[in-house]
Order: sequence, then structure tokens, then C-alpha cells
Amino acid sequence: VSDEEAVQLQWESAFVPVFQGSAHLDGENSYISDRTFDTVAHGMKVITNNPLSAQILHLPYAEAGDMCKVNAETPVPYADPMSASSHTYLSRLNEMLDFFSQR
Repeated sequence: VSDEEAVQLQWESAFVPVFQGSAHLDGENSYISDRTFDTVAHGMKVITNNPLSAQILHLPYAEAGDMCKVNAETPVPYADPMSASSHTYLSRLNEMLDFFSQR
């Protein structure tokens, strides 16, 4: 599937689950995948099983097996309404730097 087709399929979906395996998940030391940033950058509804992604990017969180159930029970809002209209990687990087500088 081309990148364009993948984005179109995601736009046609009710939400995009961005789940990661246990090798990437370690609480606040978790790895945030590029797919998470790409999906948010495209302004799509996202749900994640990564606690760090959920915390930093203000995304709905659910265990991998519960993502569809959580989405069916409650609407999954866009992570940050302002980002939908003015998202840049620089703005997200600044948010992450602010997050880590407060620790």
C-alpha cells in the first residue's frame, strides 16, 4: 500500500489504533513510534497503548486488546484541537522538551 493509500484508509477509519509491542513499552521510558507522530500530524483520531505517548501527546490510552472497546464506548477526541490546525513537528518537539524539563 502506498503512503497516500495508507493515509486515505486511515481518514476513512473511525480511529487509528497505534499500538506497540512490549519491547517498546516501559512506562515513562517507553519509545514513541514515528507512526504515532505521523498519525497525529495528519489530524486523525488516535488511541494508543503507550503510556508515554498518551501523556505527552494527550492521547486516549487503552491496553492493546481494549482499544476497539474503549473507542466503541466513548468518542475518541483528537489529541489537541489546536494541533489539528497548527501542528508542526517543531511544536511537538517543544512540547516534549517542556515535558522533560519539568522533571
